[in-house]
Formats: sequence, structure tokens, C-alpha cells
Amino acid sequence: MKTPNAGTVSRAYFKGCHVEGDVDFIFGRGTFVLDGCTIKYLTTRQGATGGYIVAPSTDARNEHGILIINSDLTAEAGTPDGLVHLGRAWDEGQNDLTRYAANVASGVYPNGQAVIRNSTLGAHIRAEDPWHASTVSRPYSSTAGTYPANRFHEHANTGPGSARP
Repeated sequence: MKTPNAGTVSRAYFKGCHVEGDVDFIFGRGTFVLDGCTIKYLTTRQGATGGYIVAPSTDARNEHGILIINSDLTAEAGTPDGLVHLGRAWDEGQNDLTRYAANVASGVYPNGQAVIRNSTLGAHIRAEDPWHASTVSRPYSSTAGTYPANRFHEHANTGPGSARP
């Protein structure tokens, strides 16, 4: 889901869909919901390297990004347990951390937003560290520090890849 520019909010709703891929295959700065979908990770290209399910580039001024709800996150047969991250921020348009920091100071910057809730997460998901550093290596952090806090959340999921209570 892409918008024409960072200041435009686009919305979409997908019900009962099937999405599959290996790296950042659910991405963009649009606001969208995947409800009751099957989200299948494919290992063929990445092998033991692993990948990322979501890569939102939500503008920091937009409080809503990607919502995955009531869905099943699966993987093709033979995918190792704990291989895949739920996601990472796509720091779209940022070349490096210096540029990212300058854009944060301006108030216009990507800070991806994603929520995965009430879904079943397969064993391929990294339950202990589901979120990864951004595409420009901005470290993942749930609290603000050098950079704004990442806006990634997991809530009320089940399955071997879900967060431990």
C-alpha cells in the first residue's frame, strides 16, 4: 500500500485474503487492515537467512499504519523455527541514520506503525525478538531515545511464534 506522498493518507481493507512472500512483503505508508487472512512466508529465496513480514513506512504524523487481525501467519514446509521477524520499519527515502535524524528534527519522517493482534503465529516467527532494526539500521526500540520509539505492537496472539506473556 503506497500513497502518492507522505502527506496523503490512503486506506484499504482486505478480508479473507492470501498473501505470501519472503522479505518486506507487506509494506508501504498506507493505512490498511488485513482481516482473517493467511499470510504465508516462503523460504525458497532466503533459505536460512530469514526475512520480515511487515515493513511499514508510515509517516510519523499518521497514527495508523498496518493492522493484521484474526489472521494466520504460516510458512512453507521446512521453514526453520524462529527464523522470521514479524517486521521492521521501512525508513523510506532515508539514505542513512544522519539523514533520518535530520528529518526527525523537521517533524516529517517515516516511523512505521504496525499492530498484529488476535492472530495465530507459526513457529517460524521469532517469538523472543519479533521486531528488527529498520532498513537504514535504526535500532528497534519500544521507547524513545536517540530516535523516536518504534510503533510496533503484538497483542493477544496465539501459537508458538507469539510473544510470551
